[in-house]
Amino acid sequence: MDERRPLLKALSDYASSKPIRMHMPGHKGRGTFPHVSGLDPQLRWAWEVLDQARVLDVTECPGLDNLHYPKGCIRQVEERAKETFGSLCSYLLINGASCGIQASFMAVRMCLGEGKVILPRNTHKSAISAAVLSGLEPVWVWPEYEERYGGYLPLDSRRVTQAIKSISKDSKADEVRAVFAINPTYCGFARELTGLAEAAHSEGAMLIVDEAHGTHFGFHRMLPKSALKCGGDVVVHGAHKTGLSFTQTGLLHVGEGAEERFPGIVSSIEECLRTVQSTSPSYLLMASLEQAIDVLKENDAQWVKNGVDTALELTHRLQMIPGISVGEVDVSESSAHDLRHDPCRIFVDLRELGVSGPKAAEFLISKKAIYPEMVGPSYVVLIWTGADGQEEMDALVSGFEDLSSEFRMGANSPLHKYCSLGESPRPNVCMGLREAFFSPAESIPLESSDGRISADTLITYPPGAPIIVPGEMFDSKIINYLLEANNMGLDVLGRGIRGGDYMLSVYCVK
Repeated sequence: MDERRPLLKALSDYASSKPIRMHMPGHKGRGTFPHVSGLDPQLRWAWEVLDQARVLDVTECPGLDNLHYPKGCIRQVEERAKETFGSLCSYLLINGASCGIQASFMAVRMCLGEGKVILPRNTHKSAISAAVLSGLEPVWVWPEYEERYGGYLPLDSRRVTQAIKSISKDSKADEVRAVFAINPTYCGFARELTGLAEAAHSEGAMLIVDEAHGTHFGFHRMLPKSALKCGGDVVVHGAHKTGLSFTQTGLLHVGEGAEERFPGIVSSIEECLRTVQSTSPSYLLMASLEQAIDVLKENDAQWVKNGVDTALELTHRLQMIPGISVGEVDVSESSAHDLRHDPCRIFVDLRELGVSGPKAAEFLISKKAIYPEMVGPSYVVLIWTGADGQEEMDALVSGFEDLSSEFRMGANSPLHKYCSLGESPRPNVCMGLREAFFSPAESIPLESSDGRISADTLITYPPGAPIIVPGEMFDSKIINYLLEANNMGLDVLGRGIRGGDYMLSVYCVK
């Protein structure tokens, strides 16, 4: 068997044996033609691509191993991931980084018992879900907020230490069991996490790092240091975000030393992954993870090097365009003295040009077929990887040159129409997160929610930070903030809201 690509080799061997497939999935590895007709040419090619993929879409046949109890080719892939990233052990995720975060919180509860988790306010929704599932009670920490860096910055150890000291430890339920960090932010800003790890470990707490946007960290000198090299106990990657694997894939790593600090964490992680991952894992997704790991392992991660080198060239070319500024860290600012920025996360500041992020994105998409990753009130964010090259670079430069010519001086789209909301108000906590989440609730108009306890998580996007979570109380400041966000055209997302709704309804505890 090919030791470097055991899963792909096993799939190839199976498919080439011309098997009579009397097992799931029902398509049996065959396409739909000639059973489907009337497809126009534009749709037909996409249909055929799906048909071709079915050949490798299989189930746990002999020789293909079992994701939940791996001992063959899947175990070999996970061992290769461990060697590549420098972890104690690594696991394939086919429900995205979200399931890795959920499993991490549940494993903390299983391993350490009830207690609290330090959560930054810019946390991903999956961490809120993880707190609900695990029963760990959040202690919210508000990181520094810098508009020029896209909002909240990564968590720092000083604020975590202050938060831990502020907790009255009257019972085991008051003990801090974990610190959760998002590093990097969606806009690509990161911190060195050694101090955060020391702060967590001094309290006997586990450091869980959402490094979803930093799978490539540590593979180039210009990139921030990986959390695994800074003392992270559990590090979760959204491998598809900046890597070669398919959407919905991820990796969970247990850091060196974690099992010694927290005995039983490895077996707890494994059991919790069995709880939250599908029992019918996609072999297409797992094989794409194997490819992504292989690319990082081979040739000194040349794929990452190509991405970083060309990203730096692109940044230089974009900076030459009038009105365009590509965000970089100003280390003279006190809040940014220890910040690093991922050069492959290109943060295009449009304030000098005088055009809003949404208007710029509309122009880039409609005129140039350029689709940004994220659109903020006065910026757009582009993700650049080793998959991009000269053709994409020239297209981006041309697109932003045309954008500059179209909107210079802001004549066509005054920026003030999309001015930033700034940092959201800080709500009062009146009930436990899990208790409020599972409480009977009713839907009411947002305008009528003043003084009511939320049973819902409401998020504005961008940037995706929660404005209010279950157990917190609505007040006039929060209501007005959400209404203004909706009026600005930002997505306000929640249990009773669909993006773009004019009338906002929210769920409150009865």
